[in-house]
Amino acid sequence: MKGILRIIILFLIIFLGHFPTSAICLSQSASPPDPSHNLPSIEQFIIAQEDNFLLTQVRIKDGLPVQMKKALSSGIPIKVTYRFELLRPRLFFSKKLKTIMIERTLAYDYLKQEYRVRFGREERRVISVKDERRAQELTFSLRDIRLFNLRTITQGAVYILKLKVIIERMEDTALPLKKMIGFIWSNKIETDWNSIRFRY
Repeated sequence: MKGILRIIILFLIIFLGHFPTSAICLSQSASPPDPSHNLPSIEQFIIAQEDNFLLTQVRIKDGLPVQMKKALSSGIPIKVTYRFELLRPRLFFSKKLKTIMIERTLAYDYLKQEYRVRFGREERRVISVKDERRAQELTFSLRDIRLFNLRTITQGAVYILKLKVIIERMEDTALPLKKMIGFIWSNKIETDWNSIRFRY
C-alpha cells in the first residue's frame, strides 16, 4: 500500500511540478517541422508576464507555401488565424478555460502593386506596404500581444497554453473560375499544436 502511495505522490510531483508561485514558470512542447516539406510551422512561441497580463510572441515559418502564394497573386486574400487555448490539466483530463482567436488578413492589390494587412476581424486598422517580406512579417508574427488578464485565473496552479495557426484562402465571388481553382489549391492549411506549460 505504501509503495502505491509513493508512486502516486511521485506522479503528482512530476505532473504538477515544483515552481515558485510569484511569477510565470514554463516549459514548452513543440512538434519539430519536417525539413522535407516547406509547410507552415510555428518557429517561435513564447509567453511573458506584464502588468498582470499574459503576453505572447509568435513567429510562423513558411507561412505562404506555393499554392497560397498563387492564390494571393490572383487576388484572393489569405486569412491567418492564431487559435490559443488555455487548459487546466487534471489527473485524467484537461479542462478548457479560454479560447482566444487572433486574425490577420493579407491581400494583394495588383493595380497599386502593394500588400494590405488587416488586423482582426472587426478592426479598421490596415497597413499597406510594397515589400512582400514586410507584409509577411506583419501577417505571420505576433509581438507582445496581450492574451488575457492573469487575475482571471487561479494563482498557484499549473496551466497549458496551446497554439495552432490556420492559414486559409478567402473565397472571392468575383473571381472567375474560382471553383476550378478550388480543386487545384488547398483551401486551408493548419500547423501542429504547440503548447507551453506554465505555473502562475
